[in-house]
Amino acid sequence: MAKTIRSITARFVRRYEREFRQYKKAAKVAGKLVRTILSDSQVQIHLTTSRCKKPESLLLKLRKKKYRRPGRQLTDIVGVRVITYFENDIPSIVGLLLHELEVNHHKSEDKRTKLNLTEFGYLSVHLIARTKGRWARSPAFAPIRGMWFEIQVRSILEHAWAEIEHEIVYKSAIRFPEEIKRRFARLAGALEILESEFVALRNERSRLIDTYVEAFHKGTKLKRDTLDSAKLIAMLEVERPNRLGWRSAPAEGVGFPHGIEAICTEALNTAGIKTSSALRHALRSQSVKSAETNFSTFALQAPTHLATILIVLAVQSPAIFRDFFPEMAANPDMAALQKSLNRGVAHLSG
Repeated sequence: MAKTIRSITARFVRRYEREFRQYKKAAKVAGKLVRTILSDSQVQIHLTTSRCKKPESLLLKLRKKKYRRPGRQLTDIVGVRVITYFENDIPSIVGLLLHELEVNHHKSEDKRTKLNLTEFGYLSVHLIARTKGRWARSPAFAPIRGMWFEIQVRSILEHAWAEIEHEIVYKSAIRFPEEIKRRFARLAGALEILESEFVALRNERSRLIDTYVEAFHKGTKLKRDTLDSAKLIAMLEVERPNRLGWRSAPAEGVGFPHGIEAICTEALNTAGIKTSSALRHALRSQSVKSAETNFSTFALQAPTHLATILIVLAVQSPAIFRDFFPEMAANPDMAALQKSLNRGVAHLSG
């Protein structure tokens, strides 16, 4: 039987070597598919990569697993890896993939549920998936039509642990003594603590914004009123409460570009709006309110909080607005607004 399995393995690897170029193409297409699907997600993703197994790695795996039907039993020849910043973003990513792709639940695995309460180690979600619906019909994804491939979803810290453990333990094929295994377990436990602390720190951002919202509602003067992105978001929630903002937009399926609140803050500072009080004054000015009304006419909707900041900048300093946001300055609605503002300036000059 051992000789038969070796023969099956050898034939399969030889065929794989002949078709390796097609598998490399399939891996690129699978990566593109997953990135396209996740582009609709509001979760910030650190990295999405794809690969197909190298022939030597495939041979090593087949020798270990002793598959009799590798063509059917292998489901990770092509793999995609999605790395999130935070562990608690993984369910959203997995949920979207489950909705858009056909997933083999029998062969898929959530490694996070495999460890008991006293164990620490490898954590990752592995989905075995293939295209369905519009993705299966699309010519762009024809190279992977009907092909099962693996999608791994994990956080940055989970990825760090997995890569180090794979390099030191799995690839080395060393039988480490129990003392060394306990050291690995302690490291894994420490990473889990770091993971939970990073998630807690992210939640502090929202609590800080809530603190500023309360202060701005009461009219409390801040001891340090230097404008930052938390104060920016809070002030808009107070002054424009019924508009889509940084915290409310994701729930409506609308996402602002990641990190743009920091760019907005820097642009406002450059334009001379350096405190939350100065921002409130600008938001209450007749010129900004009139510009918002004009924008609503062009866009057929009320401006979001991001659009309001762009309007403030366009009113305060068109040059700074164009310097910081050249692509948004070319947006048809913003371009129409700038023309109306220019006509207003020309009318006053005349």
